[in-house]
Amino acid sequence: PTTGIIFFSNLPEETNDLRIFNMSGIEILKTKVSNHTTSFDISSLKKGTYFIELKNQTEKIIKL
Repeated sequence: PTTGIIFFSNLPEETNDLRIFNMSGIEILKTKVSNHTTSFDISSLKKGTYFIELKNQTEKIIKL
């Protein structure tokens, strides 16, 4: 769970798109990742469960 900033490190070199989806599968945020370590501020999102897609990997996060 998080309340604001999420951090990513050791990203594969080919990872360049970060997308966030709500539980309905609707894309709500999209950004480019330009290095192996990055952070992303999700404090503007409503509380809930979201899915983060990094290239071909999908992870679940919960915003409190």
